[in-house]
Amino acid sequence: MAENNKNIETLVEELIKLTKEMKIQWRYTDNDMEVYKIQKKVFENFDMFALASDNCFYTKIQNGYMLLIEEVGMAQPHKNYLIIVPSIDAKDIAIYDSPQSQIIRLHSLILKQFPTVEDYITDVFNTFKKMSTWLKNKFIKFNCFTFIISIKWREVNLCNIKAGVLWPGKSFST
Repeated sequence: MAENNKNIETLVEELIKLTKEMKIQWRYTDNDMEVYKIQKKVFENFDMFALASDNCFYTKIQNGYMLLIEEVGMAQPHKNYLIIVPSIDAKDIAIYDSPQSQIIRLHSLILKQFPTVEDYITDVFNTFKKMSTWLKNKFIKFNCFTFIISIKWREVNLCNIKAGVLWPGKSFST
């Protein structure tokens, strides 16, 4: 049992790492009918809890599925479960609620893949702000460079005109 818990901890840490690196894609469970059927089967068999359906996700790895389900309850705080389904037809399904802190961390990372409208608007504003600052800096640098070049060019032209040289090798009389 202790070794199994260690394996689950390692698995959850790896899921966290891969999710952070965007190497695995999580989706809402109600977006896939097969996964939704698995989810229903799990809850019928175990009759465990009420779901926060807008916070239930899955990812497909090889032939199996990892589901991350959030339990909602009136009396206790929300609890998250990692459900492992080796294949779509599997009779052997495992449900883990421990280590809860790591599962909650994974859940938070998954939620970041699905921003709220407020998060999206904030992100758009931050992008505009970065672009504006970048363009402003580039424009100032470009204008300063252009200004310096044009001053130098005028000095060169002025010197050349005073010397009676229009451009190298060509001269004119004043």
